[in-house]
Amino acid sequence: MASPKTVVSSLSLLLALIICFSPTHSSNTIGKGYRLISVEESPDGGFIGYLQVKQKTNIYGSDITTLRLFVK
Repeated sequence: MASPKTVVSSLSLLLALIICFSPTHSSNTIGKGYRLISVEESPDGGFIGYLQVKQKTNIYGSDITTLRLFVK
C-alpha cells in the first residue's frame, strides 16, 4: 500500500494535469476538453484517471472519446 505522502503527491500531480488539459475561456478555444470520470490506484502504486471528452468536435479529425491517464 502506498504511503500517505505518495498518495497526496500523486493526486496533486493528477489534479495539475487535469487543470493543464482543461479548456480556457478564451475565444481561441477549439474544444471543451475532458472531464474526469473515475480514479483508481494501480497495483504498482500509481493512479489511473479515466477521462471522457466533454463535447465532440471534428476540427482536427475525430476525438478520442475516452482516455486513460496513468500517474506515478
